Amino acid sequence: DIFLSTANSLKQIENTLVQLKQTKSEIEQAIKLVLSQSELNLNPTNFTKISTSLPPIKPGLPSELILRRPDVKASYYDIKSKIAGVGVAKASLFPSIKLTGGDGFKTTELSLLLNQKSNVWNFGINIFQPIFNRGALKTQLKISRRELEISINNYKKTIINAFSEVDFLLEQYRLLKNQIKTQREILKNEKAIEKKKFKDYLAGTETYENYLIEMEKLINQQIALNKLILAYFTNRASLYKALGGGIQEIDKTNIEVK
Repeated sequence: DIFLSTANSLKQIENTLVQLKQTKSEIEQAIKLVLSQSELNLNPTNFTKISTSLPPIKPGLPSELILRRPDVKASYYDIKSKIAGVGVAKASLFPSIKLTGGDGFKTTELSLLLNQKSNVWNFGINIFQPIFNRGALKTQLKISRRELEISINNYKKTIINAFSEVDFLLEQYRLLKNQIKTQREILKNEKAIEKKKFKDYLAGTETYENYLIEMEKLINQQIALNKLILAYFTNRASLYKALGGGIQEIDKTNIEVK
């Protein structure tokens, strides 16, 4: 019974292999027709090598990176145009903090900023209160207090949304880094088990069926790692977008939105 079961399993694997080869040939032929090439050498992507090509996120990334986002720029200029000539300090319009710590993960400052009970950034109409209480400055405004309040609230929502996106992605980055590290260890152990099963099979102390089962486990663990690496790349691309176009260092003294 064991022999017949093993033989059937082997036949099924052989059939699957034939089908995969046929599918591969069909795909290659289709690509040849599209690209008008006579030969194509298609090799599977080695995710384990690609994953090491991305450098870790740098520590000390400034929050001013977010000012490059199109939505933040638009909202910022909406307020700026309405208070032109009034002279409100730019520091009052944007919280300056560190987004990442020494490990490249998000800082406590970022978490506190998004905490409703935090005093890190008490931004609101109160910073413009003197404008409406001084006759000379008040006359320079071409809009009503209500219109300015609406612009300020819209800007605040935009900024909070931007920081929330970055907060989520940096936390996801931390989790993915840890998950990938753990999964690599699992895969390493699974490879050792599979190798031993194969040796035992050759020595006659293990069945071929059990070896195939172990081989399937190894493949599944490799697939799990590949999925995590794909998620890691997706996370990095999303973080680039959330920060307005990258994670490179910037000169905070020359961050005026352009």
